[in-house]
Amino acid sequence: MMSYMFFKKFMQLINLNKYFYFLLFFSILIIINSSSWISAWMGMEMNLLMFIPLLMNNKILSKYSNSCMIYYIIQVGASSMLLMMIMMMKMTFIFNMNLFIMMIQLSLILKLGASPLHWWLVKIMNNLSWLNCFLILTLQKVGPLFMLINTNISLLIYLSMLLSGFIGSFVGINQTSLKLIMVYSSLNHLSWMFMSMMIDFYIFLIYLLFYFINNFMICLFFMYFNMNYLDQVFKFNNMNYFMKFLTSMMFLSMAGVPPMFGFLPKFFVFIMMVKNLFIFECLLFIMFTLIVLFYYMNFILSSLLYLKLNFKLNLNNLNLNFYYIIIIMFNVFIMLMTYFLLMLYFNN
Repeated sequence: MMSYMFFKKFMQLINLNKYFYFLLFFSILIIINSSSWISAWMGMEMNLLMFIPLLMNNKILSKYSNSCMIYYIIQVGASSMLLMMIMMMKMTFIFNMNLFIMMIQLSLILKLGASPLHWWLVKIMNNLSWLNCFLILTLQKVGPLFMLINTNISLLIYLSMLLSGFIGSFVGINQTSLKLIMVYSSLNHLSWMFMSMMIDFYIFLIYLLFYFINNFMICLFFMYFNMNYLDQVFKFNNMNYFMKFLTSMMFLSMAGVPPMFGFLPKFFVFIMMVKNLFIFECLLFIMFTLIVLFYYMNFILSSLLYLKLNFKLNLNNLNLNFYYIIIIMFNVFIMLMTYFLLMLYFNN
């Protein structure tokens, strides 16, 4: 009887989560298609209300509750600041419009978790599941990013871009938590997205899509093997050489190593930066990317060095191998399609 009640509650939770996910996607569509600041703000609030139950995820431990509370307080504080600035913008006969645009940008940077307002993201990430980590690092950034596009790119966004690249690369080196490594890697990618926003909207969309796909594959990998810390990778010998190789390709793609899947968006952002004479920023971004590559290579080499000296393919793992083959084939397909579409874009 108890087992039946537990199963019934579990199924109810799954069905309820489906509604939350649907409304979460719907709220993002509201933000993207909003024609006014107020409707975009309402979409942000709907997004927050739908995401909080997903953060809890049927967990009653205090660490999950604390992380959920921190996330809620930060988002509500930023939303309150955003609403206040939107309403005060109507009083342009008294106040300076540029000041309020900058305050709106500051509240959106706080919502994004971009530097220097990224501390709350670092604080909560270790206590979340990999699914929630993926949602925070990807889906929850879409709304604030699209709202930032509707503002004039100011010195504040430029400074946040440089700080995100710097902190995301240098601070991530000494991390042992895989979730924190993903946070600092996300900061580095945010700096690239900010730059793409300044240059070309379509390049920004392409970068965002590639960022989503890369994060999905890596978070799925960590969730599948239940990895949370770097030492678990050091001691992980349950994969054969073939799967180790394909996994390494995923992380090289996330680092943006050519000719991997993740190299393409960075390459096209870099081309547009050179065309727009962002030479100093090009040099900085190359340095930041090399440092990020260092801690991804640390991850890859650490896993490869602990392989057993056995080159035989384990036929018992064919299903898992097939799963990885599908991922790589998908990478190659998207890469070729993107090359084709972007060549058409640049030729026009």
